[in-house]
Amino acid sequence: MYSNFSFTDQVDIQKIAWEALQKQKKQQTRAEERDQLVEERQNSIDYGAAVFEEYSTDGWVSKIKKDANIYNVFLENAEEPIMEKIQILVSNLLSTTNTIYEHINIKPSNYGFQNLHLPTDKHSDDTVLEASAIDLENEGIRIVNTYLDKHYYAMGNHERKKLYQERVQNMAKDIVLNEDINIDEAVEHAYKSVVIENLVEAINFPRPAYYRIQELMTSEAYGEVFEQDKLVELWNDFKTKSNTLSRVFAQLV
Repeated sequence: MYSNFSFTDQVDIQKIAWEALQKQKKQQTRAEERDQLVEERQNSIDYGAAVFEEYSTDGWVSKIKKDANIYNVFLENAEEPIMEKIQILVSNLLSTTNTIYEHINIKPSNYGFQNLHLPTDKHSDDTVLEASAIDLENEGIRIVNTYLDKHYYAMGNHERKKLYQERVQNMAKDIVLNEDINIDEAVEHAYKSVVIENLVEAINFPRPAYYRIQELMTSEAYGEVFEQDKLVELWNDFKTKSNTLSRVFAQLV
């Protein structure tokens, strides 16, 4: 029985088979190169991650127990109608902060409280717990007062303008245009808001964590392996919530 394929057909089939083989080899090579690239990028990222402990729920709970004492300093000056609003804003902000720490897989860290530790012994008596609560409360007050004094109250006008003028001008302009506030009040409110926003950022992401986030948002290696766009989205969400909360806090100092 003769084949229905002509010599030309057989050549064409061989050509197709050869091209398919070459394509398969190229795909295999690309896969090997991709795996090698991922491994190289992973090693590079792991080198930076080695500086930090991994994320843990216990670490987050510890951070919140301490940071709550900072937010309470502002809440003490809040009247009842605004109290619930602040609590919601803080809760939403902390949710985003926690998600960022989980996303980059580093242990949540505190701004201040370095020498203060919550008792872990389940049998700690009430006196120890009460003393720890007082220490945490005093540290929260110290953090807020020291920061505001250093970065606002103790500064001269020249220093303030040098550090904050551009952000203050933009915010004050928006306030005057959109709210019933005169220019002087708007500028004063904007200064306080900017300073407090910096404090809120420092509370949630002390400098090592902050620098790690900025590094990963711009790292080509990180972007090739992990969800960099998601991290940028989370950071922008944090900045928006931080700005809103800071404006409310600025009304209380």
